[in-house]
Amino acid sequence: MNLIMQHWNGDLPRWAQLAERTVREYANDIGVEYELVRGHPLGEAMGPNPQKVCYLLEEYDKYEYTLMIDMDMIATKHRYDVFDIPQIGVIHERAMKDDGTSMTPGAAPELYKKGEYIFFGNFIKLHRDQRIALREHLDVDFIAPRTTNKYAGDETVLHYLIHKSGILKDKTIEEVCMRCGGTSHEDIHFRKHNRIDRKFANLCYSTKESAIDGSDDDAVFLHFGQSRKNNIEKAVKEIYGDIYARI
Repeated sequence: MNLIMQHWNGDLPRWAQLAERTVREYANDIGVEYELVRGHPLGEAMGPNPQKVCYLLEEYDKYEYTLMIDMDMIATKHRYDVFDIPQIGVIHERAMKDDGTSMTPGAAPELYKKGEYIFFGNFIKLHRDQRIALREHLDVDFIAPRTTNKYAGDETVLHYLIHKSGILKDKTIEEVCMRCGGTSHEDIHFRKHNRIDRKFANLCYSTKESAIDGSDDDAVFLHFGQSRKNNIEKAVKEIYGDIYARI
């Protein structure tokens, strides 16, 4: 059995309630379980941001794969099975290169390893064996002081655990990433083929300034990052109708 997860701390705003409903129904339709994780499953010492790596907890070992997606992602009516794709997520190529354009490397410098895989936190899919191997290095006493109230804590923590565990040392960029190609952090780039991110992990729409582009017309998930989350209710109404959105 597989599991789709989202995490939220505090009361759910309306946009989050709508997002949860769409993802929960998607999970049911493809025959997997869904869980909305609340609060601080890794303990309050870790602060709010790293809590999304709770999929590493032993209680989730019963699932072959877990997928953690951001609360500000919704499921459309398309029902391609996300667990049929092999990749983990989308590599944060700017953070991996540490080219000065990302805040992530400097947020917790003791946990950052230039050139190691680092993924955007809005979509993380891992196998049981990978999660168990990562958990062996989840030293809360060491990590917590270095991530509390830091930017992108979940991305940095997973990055650090990937480095310590070595679980991806023999994996190519295209094997683990839905978006990028290349042989290392030195030549990582957006590939022109097999852009699975456009179906499962991208923003709800593209911008003229973006080289990444938005989502395909038949995307399964749409991401409403940052202030875009205020458009979730409108998007849900457009996809599912006004009655559906009256929760």
